[in-house]
Amino acid sequence: MKFSEFFGLNKSQSELDFVDIDVEDDIPLYIDPVAFTVREDDWSVECNDLVNDFFDTILNRIRGGENAVAESLMAGLAEPSETHLGVSEAGVKGRGIGIGQARQLMRAIRRSSAFETGNFSELVDFELFVDNIGPDKISDLTTNIIRGKLIDYTISQCRLHGVPTKNVAAGYVWNINSKRWDGKYANLPVVDDGFVLLVPKHCVRRTAGMDCKKLYNQGVVNFLVQQHLDKSSSLVEILKSGKKKVYKNKVKAENPFSKDLVSTITSNNPEVLVQFKEKQRLMRTRVPDISEDDLNRKAVAELLSDRLKETPLGHAGASDYHNLVVGILEVIFFPDLVYPEKEREINDGRKRVDILYTNGMDSSFFSMIMSHNLCNASKIFVECKNYTKDPSNPEVDQIVGRFDLNRGRFGLLIFRSCEDYDLILDRCGDVVRQGNGVVVPIDDNFLHESLANISSGFHGKVSSRLRGLFDRVVDKAMK
Repeated sequence: MKFSEFFGLNKSQSELDFVDIDVEDDIPLYIDPVAFTVREDDWSVECNDLVNDFFDTILNRIRGGENAVAESLMAGLAEPSETHLGVSEAGVKGRGIGIGQARQLMRAIRRSSAFETGNFSELVDFELFVDNIGPDKISDLTTNIIRGKLIDYTISQCRLHGVPTKNVAAGYVWNINSKRWDGKYANLPVVDDGFVLLVPKHCVRRTAGMDCKKLYNQGVVNFLVQQHLDKSSSLVEILKSGKKKVYKNKVKAENPFSKDLVSTITSNNPEVLVQFKEKQRLMRTRVPDISEDDLNRKAVAELLSDRLKETPLGHAGASDYHNLVVGILEVIFFPDLVYPEKEREINDGRKRVDILYTNGMDSSFFSMIMSHNLCNASKIFVECKNYTKDPSNPEVDQIVGRFDLNRGRFGLLIFRSCEDYDLILDRCGDVVRQGNGVVVPIDDNFLHESLANISSGFHGKVSSRLRGLFDRVVDKAMK
């Protein structure tokens, strides 16, 4: 049973920022630490800092001869069954690492030629150069290290969707200041006496980390082929066309795969590793489909458009409208808008905002407003008004009151319809003219049009249309 079904959310995967896991089993997805390095949002950067800090701490302890301390830190890592990600032979019951496995891992690290040559530079190098470390273990290590961030994220998502929680012992979180594991209690969703940690869907992959065999096949073997060609070795054959050829299968026969071989070649020729990692990171800038719901975005978009038409205006339908808008924004703007938080307190609790998003900066428009002098938007403020009348100055002023220099000055004022849209644009233009930021008015027509574009596969048209509204608001300020 899906998490959304268990808690009655009535939402598809496409409407959720997190992975809609199976609460009764694991699903074959992994948290990928490389995903943190290709994104610039605060959550990803902070996760990457945690991963790098733990990695550096372990290596520094080993290099300093503090093997027992390193083993103890590694032994604290359990197989994280609470995310329900990965594939475990024992179902979702975590096997854990334990002191015995930690010692084996420490020995493997110390024996690795990459450790001797200093070829280690990040956590994914464990998978590339250390025996018995694969993508599943990289994902487990990463999950444990960023547990504190996952706890905070889960709490915010439960609050957004009204999921009940209980105070539980949530495990150990990595303390970047003390370089140790601290016990943590938190209010989290519970299923069958076990708590659940939710994971943002943008950071999961079918495989995690970097595949050493790919590095061997795509990097090392190609490098060795070129070496044979350059040296005109005995492996070089002359084709009928006169072209020189070295067959990869013969190179592999002479240099069979091993992590030590990969480590030696890349240590002596670092450009091989650099080029491979750059290529892998470029491949991870696109989020893969994670469920059948994502594959059927046409049906999801059409369903949401129908629900929007059926949602009554006024106070009675306000909650349903607010909940629906969260799902629609996820469908039309992911992965530009991520980590939605509901009615988050700002300015020490003196003000609240309907929904606060992080700017994922995936499209050109959202990248533009991140650095635009009018808004500098690292966060996106959203106000939802299920009014029967046109929004007026108080509604515009309300969202402007949320802006600040740290989070940015860009917001979406979302409402049902209006008799004079041009007047609302004028009011938003006044905000720009006064130097207070940018508010873009979004009505049902925009949402229906955007959902239709998603249904037709024209995702780029959504951000282009939003850019058009942004420009209209700014143009109003110039008149």
